Amino acid sequence: MMKSLVSTVTVFLLVLRYSYVQALAVKVLKPPSTKQGVEGALLIAPGAYIKGEAYESLGLQIGETCNFRLWVVLLLDFFDDIVNPPQLQEAVTKARNSLKEEGFQNDGPVFLAGHSLGGTMVSMYGQKSHGLSGVLLYAAYLTKGHKLKDYPVPVMTLSGDLDGLTRITRVMITFNELYNDVATDPRAKYHTPVILMEGVNHGQFASGRMPSNVATHDLPPDVTNTTAYQRIANYTCSFVSYTLRNNTSSQWVLDEGFNKTYQLIQPLRRMKELDTNRFSTSNWTQTAQKSVIALQNASQILVKGVEIDGKVIKFSSLSPKTEVLNSTLYVTTYSEVTYPLDPFDVTLNPLSAVQIQAKMISQERAKGLFPQGLYRRGNFSCKYVNELSVLEAFYSSSSVARERYARKGRQMILEEDMLTSNQLAWLVSQLQLVEFSDGLHVQSQRYETTYKPSQKDSSGFFYCSLLSPFRAMEWIYVDSLRPMKRQNKPKA
Repeated sequence: MMKSLVSTVTVFLLVLRYSYVQALAVKVLKPPSTKQGVEGALLIAPGAYIKGEAYESLGLQIGETCNFRLWVVLLLDFFDDIVNPPQLQEAVTKARNSLKEEGFQNDGPVFLAGHSLGGTMVSMYGQKSHGLSGVLLYAAYLTKGHKLKDYPVPVMTLSGDLDGLTRITRVMITFNELYNDVATDPRAKYHTPVILMEGVNHGQFASGRMPSNVATHDLPPDVTNTTAYQRIANYTCSFVSYTLRNNTSSQWVLDEGFNKTYQLIQPLRRMKELDTNRFSTSNWTQTAQKSVIALQNASQILVKGVEIDGKVIKFSSLSPKTEVLNSTLYVTTYSEVTYPLDPFDVTLNPLSAVQIQAKMISQERAKGLFPQGLYRRGNFSCKYVNELSVLEAFYSSSSVARERYARKGRQMILEEDMLTSNQLAWLVSQLQLVEFSDGLHVQSQRYETTYKPSQKDSSGFFYCSLLSPFRAMEWIYVDSLRPMKRQNKPKA
């Protein structure tokens, strides 16, 4: 009985596998007859719920752009239009066989590209090499735990800066990895290039109507599909050409891509360091504290912002410290930066900090401890600091990002502070970030105590849950540009 059941299951699995294989198809795009010289092949795996045929326009542009003979093969008809590991193996085998039948050299170099989720599947497939000469990740990336320098074959990461799914802040992480690799191996930017293309979005690697997930999350592009195909083809051909021929002209193109990408993400890199850095210093909390105290003579105050990660000292147990020495007010603030949970390395949602919880002192306490100082008047609140965060992010953004935001971005709307009655309530509360069709509504939680000279170390607290400048910049670069069909925030 058991043997019969095992046999039945085995036969069923074989039939299922056979039907999966038979369902697969490929389409070979031969290189133009005018192309001469070295020969290679590029297989393209589609994104989720996108037909393989949607990449034909891109494939034809690649074949036309390359100054050598590059065959392009579209992988078609995956089950439910989603690339999966078992079928990908069979699709690559079928593509190789079809290439041979069409006249491609049997031992010719083969590269495998994948778009979006197809790129994720391709990156996993390439981990075991499978005789590939290289891998290209279109609007995709090596996920956490997989290093560029450890990848068994050359791998290119290629995306657009207006990609609403593979957002620029995620590509920045991979580029930072490459940037560090280049410091010890300058040729890494040719073997594992990470390139952002200005004005290109997620869907422009393909053509036709996009699936709902892409249509919902992607950003409007600044360039036409034709221009996008040309840029993708230019970098694709250069990567393949360099891998095959190590030629100078391809190096120039990849160098240009590296330098342009560095310029595109540099504002984001600098802004992220205001939140957290290798020195465990919260630069933004330091700025916030100086703004709240508002001493006219900046040389009379020195603020040290200590970031707490909770591994050694609990944030809840700390209070800001003050001291007056040599006509200078010294303040030590404490902050804790909260990032969104992202165990699966998915980039549909923002990657920047959810909030910065900052423990600062009030201007009242500063005046009590340092009466000789001259202080600016104002309504100093967490909202006021958030206004500074928005301004810092906007004016630190690239001119292109500022123009996009001004032209089509939804604004950040800063609400009045929500007051909490005690420190515990403040600790468990969180900065409110709520997205509506009119923009991102931001509301801080504030805990404040009256300064008492007899309790100078345990009074005059000014605690805020603050908007991270990096979160503000990510909104400017990505999420504000996405049209949203929702009602505005109800009026109180």
